[in-house]
Amino acid sequence: MIVLFSRDSLLSYKQNLNKPLAFVPTMGALHDGHLSLVEKAQNDGFEVLVSLFINPRQFNNPEDLLKYPKTIPQDLELLKRIKTHAVFIPDYQAIYQNNQTNEIFIDSEIQHKFEGHYRPGHFNGVISVLYEFFNLIRPQAAYFGQKDLQQCSIAHLVIKKYFSNIEFHRLETKRESNGLAMSSRNARLSLRAKNIAAIIFDQLQLISKQPSTHNLHLVAKKINEAGIEIEYLDIIDIQTFDSWNGIPSKNQAIIFAGYLEGIRLIDNLIIS
Repeated sequence: MIVLFSRDSLLSYKQNLNKPLAFVPTMGALHDGHLSLVEKAQNDGFEVLVSLFINPRQFNNPEDLLKYPKTIPQDLELLKRIKTHAVFIPDYQAIYQNNQTNEIFIDSEIQHKFEGHYRPGHFNGVISVLYEFFNLIRPQAAYFGQKDLQQCSIAHLVIKKYFSNIEFHRLETKRESNGLAMSSRNARLSLRAKNIAAIIFDQLQLISKQPSTHNLHLVAKKINEAGIEIEYLDIIDIQTFDSWNGIPSKNQAIIFAGYLEGIRLIDNLIIS
């Protein structure tokens, strides 16, 4: 496995590729959800480059940035185990040279809703780092996990506007055995909290069977009673992230964000 730290080493690596390149951007603290993206890209015939970069620009809460898990040695071991071809571990300067960024604009209201509303500036940071990565790496494909559904939509918009030759792939959320969506932040939860958090997916499934405002209220009550503080819980249109207008549609998802033991958890379920 090739480990790269600088822009120059990355560019040199790209000159010796034997296959089309797929990119899997991560902030480290890897779990099976991340690894499934790598394995899917490998199975699709790509050489895979994984980034490990905690992007400070997408953290609206400085404390959250400080507490974000940093596990590079373990991450490298996991990636080596599944025969990842290359890993890019840039520092801040390698991505944002001289602290400069290109002016990137996405003409969509999606970035201001839900995650964008509760985490001001978050998507500005996501958009800027994805642009820098895509512009530097120029992969043929990029793979993202569905757990961050709104971020997936933002990434797709960046690709469509600026990098239309990159294939966009969104893969289904990987879950723990109890249904909890895999997340790097889960490592900060106690075992008791992980068991409590299983109710989130359980209740999203209940809504999906009969979407209604009434059921949303019932589910919100159950989740609150379990000790989880809800930030948002809604049925949305996947394309626009507008709240549900009551008309049945296949283009919908249930989205959730909330806090347990001070840890922010998100999840979603696409309604088929």
